[in-house]
Amino acid sequence: MGQARTVTAAVALAGALVFLVQVSSFGVRRVAVAGSLLAVAALVTVSFAGIATFAGADRSWAAGWVTAATGWIWLGPVLAVVLLASAALMARLPDRSVP
Repeated sequence: MGQARTVTAAVALAGALVFLVQVSSFGVRRVAVAGSLLAVAALVTVSFAGIATFAGADRSWAAGWVTAATGWIWLGPVLAVVLLASAALMARLPDRSVP
């Protein structure tokens, strides 16, 4: 499990350095979104790598929980994007209140 975290940390560091160099050409928003997606993907990868530490029936139990948790991990970012997009859209709509 420790090796999986070390590899994931190294990949995250390399990715952060690449994104740091690309900020000027891609823009902050695109780099932030790409970094967020990469972070979630790394978290999911490490979770599945951790299943290897379990043996026998415990491994099936852990796989079930990791698979279920993966769905919940994606729920938060998707909900946040929907709420932020809705707020941005509402801010751009003209005020149609009755005088």
